[in-house]
Amino acid sequence: MNEAPSRSEPQLKFSFEFEADPDKVWKAISVEAFRKRWLPDQNVLEVLHETQREQLELLIEETEPPHHQGIVTFSVRANGRGGTIFGIVHRRTMARVAANDAVPRMLLAA
Repeated sequence: MNEAPSRSEPQLKFSFEFEADPDKVWKAISVEAFRKRWLPDQNVLEVLHETQREQLELLIEETEPPHHQGIVTFSVRANGRGGTIFGIVHRRTMARVAANDAVPRMLLAA
């Protein structure tokens, strides 16, 4: 049903530093109720991978049509000063094509 992402698909990469400690940032991304506060326009379809307190990879879908899907990877690590380096990588998955795409087909006569 869901197609695997192509590694050659466009990616968005972001990195942020927060004064909050890594445990607090991890809680904000890993607990669904907290995550919905700052990621409201996305449906999380599946947790693809989780490395406790380090990395979380989610399959998401936009709530508005045409409901594009993507994989978002969050990474959390200490910055050595009591804060957190927070990384986000967003990759779009391959576009889904409907089986009944209503495109007329031309047939050639022999």
